[in-house]
Amino acid sequence: FILFIFSQCHSGELIIPEGTTIIPDYQYAYCSEFTGTLNIPNTVTYIGGWAFMYCSGLTGSLIIPDSVDISYLFFFMFE
Repeated sequence: FILFIFSQCHSGELIIPEGTTIIPDYQYAYCSEFTGTLNIPNTVTYIGGWAFMYCSGLTGSLIIPDSVDISYLFFFMFE
């Protein structure tokens, strides 16, 4: 399924559900309250541009499966 919620940000660990296949553009943009390591599930096949822009509260490792197609804009994700 496509994770497409543009939800309000919350504080704490960001958990992307297993079974998610696409993280669209701007999905978690400006969610600086997220903390911890960002783990991308093995089911994700694409991460859109600016999906994690200004998620400056994330710390630790960034774990992305080899099979993920990443938008070139994904790398502008942190402050």
